[in-house]
Amino acid sequence: MTSVPGLVLSIILVVGFTFSFSLLSKFVPETVQHPAFFRMLIWTPMMFVIHVLQSWFIGGKSGLSVYNLTLHSRKSLVPIIVVVGLAVLAFIFPSPKHDQMDMLSIIGVGVVGEEVLFRGIVWDLIKRWSDKTCFLRLSGTVWFAALAFGVTHLQYHHFQLQVAAVIQMSYSFFVGLGLGWVRHRTKSILWPMVAHSGFNSLFNLVLIAIR
Repeated sequence: MTSVPGLVLSIILVVGFTFSFSLLSKFVPETVQHPAFFRMLIWTPMMFVIHVLQSWFIGGKSGLSVYNLTLHSRKSLVPIIVVVGLAVLAFIFPSPKHDQMDMLSIIGVGVVGEEVLFRGIVWDLIKRWSDKTCFLRLSGTVWFAALAFGVTHLQYHHFQLQVAAVIQMSYSFFVGLGLGWVRHRTKSILWPMVAHSGFNSLFNLVLIAIR
């Protein structure tokens, strides 16, 4: 059973990590070229190192098994091929208000960092107590990780609770549920990365089509 101090510490860490990108942004000046991408390029490896250390501490070498991309058959390659194709198209044809450097973050670097954080670090921080609950056949871990994933998008709107921010947080929450389900079923972080990149690529291509 998780102690109350342990639970409180987990919550504090989850909140801190959820907004860690904004905390890092304070140390990266706007004067650098493509500051958002540059920050993501620093933040993502930081999340990976933290999760590797966390996984090693919790489960030793077996804790790193979440980075296995198990291919059960040739059919498993199909979603990867489709996602790569969508990502290439999204990079070649950036969505409105974004350039190709932005797309590298939206469909690549940022996806990796967010999945390592929410389906990795946060997942491992909360699963000891949240896995004991279940709602609509999804464990509490899936729900809480999705909630943190949705809320984190507020920082991309400079913490201003505007309509666009609420909309993005809302659909990100539901996307997070899907990504959490993939994480639970595959026991891997890499498959949610594939799904996340595919969703972002498709979403940005749709934005081009409707404008």
